[in-house]
Amino acid sequence: MPDREIESNKRRVRWLVDKIWDGNIKIPDFQRPFVWDYEQVVKLLDSIYNDYPVGSILLWKTKERLDSLRNIGGIKLPEKDAEDPINYVLDGQQRLSSLFAVLHHDAEEIKKETSRVGIEDYERFNIYFDLKEESFVHKSDLPDIKSSNLFSENGVDRHRYFKINNMREPTIYREKARQIPEGYVEVADRLINKFENYEIPVVTVKGRKKSEVGTIFERINNTGTDLNTLDLMIAWTWSSDFNLRKEIKNTLDRLGEKGFGELREKVILQCISAISEGKVSTDDILDSLKDPKRIEKKIDSFKDSLGRAIDFLRSEFNAYDLWFLPSSFQIIPLVYFFSQAERLTQYQSEKAKKWFWRTSFTSRYRDATNYRVHEDISFFEDLSSGQEVSLDNYATDVGTEKFFSNHNFHKAASVTKAFILMLAKRNPRDLLSGRTISIEDTFSDNVSSEYHHVFPREYLRSTGYDDNHINCLSNICILSAASNREIGTKPPSEYLFSPTDSLFDSPTSSDSNLKEALSSNLLPTDLSIYEENDFQRFIQKRSEILYDYYSELI
Repeated sequence: MPDREIESNKRRVRWLVDKIWDGNIKIPDFQRPFVWDYEQVVKLLDSIYNDYPVGSILLWKTKERLDSLRNIGGIKLPEKDAEDPINYVLDGQQRLSSLFAVLHHDAEEIKKETSRVGIEDYERFNIYFDLKEESFVHKSDLPDIKSSNLFSENGVDRHRYFKINNMREPTIYREKARQIPEGYVEVADRLINKFENYEIPVVTVKGRKKSEVGTIFERINNTGTDLNTLDLMIAWTWSSDFNLRKEIKNTLDRLGEKGFGELREKVILQCISAISEGKVSTDDILDSLKDPKRIEKKIDSFKDSLGRAIDFLRSEFNAYDLWFLPSSFQIIPLVYFFSQAERLTQYQSEKAKKWFWRTSFTSRYRDATNYRVHEDISFFEDLSSGQEVSLDNYATDVGTEKFFSNHNFHKAASVTKAFILMLAKRNPRDLLSGRTISIEDTFSDNVSSEYHHVFPREYLRSTGYDDNHINCLSNICILSAASNREIGTKPPSEYLFSPTDSLFDSPTSSDSNLKEALSSNLLPTDLSIYEENDFQRFIQKRSEILYDYYSELI
């Protein structure tokens, strides 16, 4: 059909760059931002110079107007008349942007535009060609050339380095060519001929609806950076008044204020899919795109539910930063839950808390993740509908009190994170000063020195204990960095009963204050344990206390 044709051509680099310059070829806003570094740009130029294939370009020619990047490499591009068709780049963004930006790189002009439009990293396109070595070099890798003479004071031949933007116009090249020493002219001519005559395969689709273009975008198999699920969702859901990438970026910006700005895009998509479809696998996400408007309609519910889920994690579990969450997958069913339950009953709240602790003290999401999350969604679907629910299917890894003495403290481990949150739940007091430790400040900074070995490492090593005993969870508590430094290698018999008054306003010198501080840290309150530095008895009692409190939580 003539109105739905596919056109295949070979286009010279010059033709493609000129079409971008006059606004005929544009990068649609649903594409990912430019991600190549200057080394990747150099490799592209090297491939062209050596006649290596660089892959094809896929364009969509349409009169429909899409949001598009108005600047490439810091260069402001013109707008086209409303009636003129535009070629939008579906595949080849990184390559076309690189070629255009390198050939049109002009530091002064770009700096002028940068101050107005906020373009950054334009210097990655400041590329030269070494006429002696016949290789491309970024400006940062050039030798220091200070003299305007043919040879600088340090003996570097400055004319061997030919800036690539000198090739953007034949008149500019001819002017610069006069400055090239005779020995380099042949190489320079070969360079210009390569870029004038190198052809890139270009496939142009015409007369296609946006939904068809989304399907094409999904099925692209290219030599560039692989497309991911977010790219496909952005392509399929895009409309003139809805841009999923911007919605996600704005959401992450807001979450950054709450310590969750690093939430992975995949988890965000799974949250959206959970609300929209009740499923979270990649196939489910892509299947949901058959009705893009449904995604658009659910976005406000997603943002509200995600915000409430994060607030729940912060207020109920002191999870003030994403890093302290045992698994980011726990967010997905919680977001679904809050999308279904406008206001939690006490029963719903208590069950949700117990679900959190049970899924935290486990390796639940280590494998078969989607299956586990689907189970969680079903659990919260029943809970939000007012049904009584059972937690029997949520077995944890904690069998007895020995769990806490047998597991070592590893900050990145999900069980360690659950353990830290459990300690934080008690609003622990500093063992020396007696002051309540600010959990939000401690967790936001994620400082290692604020996790304290109750019996210090060096002390235990000097008495013959190995690292497995020393670093077990039962020997760890939360402590201010200042107190941790003050304690150093001192055993409990020294630091607990003679705190430094000059450092702290209200030391725990009295037995009652000390016992309150110990209890708030889930530590034994039998002071004889510390007076005698009885590590074995301490571990046994601490493990029992931790297990009893854990049992209350689940």
